[in-house]
Amino acid sequence: MNHNILIGGKWVRSSSGETFESLNPATEKPLGMFQAGTAHDVDLAVDAAQKALPSWSDFPLPGEARSCSEWLTFSGRTRSASPAL
Repeated sequence: MNHNILIGGKWVRSSSGETFESLNPATEKPLGMFQAGTAHDVDLAVDAAQKALPSWSDFPLPGEARSCSEWLTFSGRTRSASPAL
């Protein structure tokens, strides 16, 4: 499975096009291929976050939690397997 990175609300490939394989440390079996983000990708993500901040600042906290929960569900993770939100 190939995983893209989320920038500005869109799932995209790394600007370098490079990927890396991540292994489950417990089983040493592949988890999937992930995008090798670059400094340029970080700049794009920071710019997108700064543009989104005004609208997110007015978003009620329960809505933020629901959005995060929906993302965890979409990404195949569960609340118990992820850091505290």
